Formats: sequence, structure tokens, C-alpha cells
Amino acid sequence: MGKLNNRGFTLVEVLAVIAIIAILGLIAIPSVLSAINSSRQASYDILVEDIIIASKQLYEEVNFVGVNSDLLHYDTNGKTANVIIIDTSTKKIEVNLQTLVSNGFLGGTNNPDKSGTNKNSKIITNPKSEEDIGDCNIIITKEVNSDYNTSYIIASNSSNSKCPTTEEYAKVS
Repeated sequence: MGKLNNRGFTLVEVLAVIAIIAILGLIAIPSVLSAINSSRQASYDILVEDIIIASKQLYEEVNFVGVNSDLLHYDTNGKTANVIIIDTSTKKIEVNLQTLVSNGFLGGTNNPDKSGTNKNSKIITNPKSEEDIGDCNIIITKEVNSDYNTSYIIASNSSNSKCPTTEEYAKVS
């Protein structure tokens, strides 16, 4: 009878390989998590920029000429109450982000909650937390200086921590 050929790995060799893989994992995981957080922050910054652009477009579309009411309701099938509050004396507009999405000013994602009457509605989510931020309110003001240069001021009117802040809007503008 021939000699049995045992060419397997010893326990010490297997443990050494596991230790090396564990050390490489400990080195790689923080880098991967950092990259994920950086990409979420970049997505969030882009979202804030998109909200500013959408706010400016809404402001120009509302066109204060001919507005007779301080409340203008957009008749849409949005997920939340879609109301644009217009103060004709100060020419400020207050709106929630869901209204910007529902009226096509701002892109959204498909609503994962397929219940209710609005199964195909779009929602807006915070890329950092994946929370729905459609109920975040903003106030839009347009200012024209003596040189006829136009600037828009976007301010948060929400105390919720999931909503972009006035400082974040100002940093991007």
C-alpha cells in the first residue's frame, strides 16, 4: 500500500491567514466608511444646491403680479399638504420641499411606501440619513440692490434636525 499524502494546512497556518485578513480588514474598514460618509455629504451638498435652484424657479414662476391672496394652493397629488404661502407685502414665499417635488421644481425618488392613494408619488430624502424631508419648510426672498443685481435668500423655517439649515443654504448660495 502506498503512503497517504496529507497536504492540508496546519492549524497554525490557518490562524495566521485569518489574523492577516483581520488586520487588513481593520485597516480597510475605516477607509471604506470614510468614503461612504464623504459621498453622502457630497450628495447632501448637491441636494441643497438643487433646493436653492428649485426655490429660485418657483419664486420666478409665482410672479407676484396678479396674486390676490396670501394663500396660493397648488392643486397636486403630493404626499403632504402642498401649500405655497405668499406674503405679497414682503414678497416672501414659504413652501415645503415636498411641494417643490410634487410640482416638478425638484427631483425626488420613488415613494417606498406603496400604501395609500399616492402609490406613485415622489418624495425627497436626506442622503445622509435616508429620511423623508418633504415636510421641511423654507422661506424664499428675492432682493434687488441699487445696481439691479438680484440675490435670493433661502432660509429654513423648520426646527427639525433632519432639514437643511439656513446656514447650509447660505454656504452654497
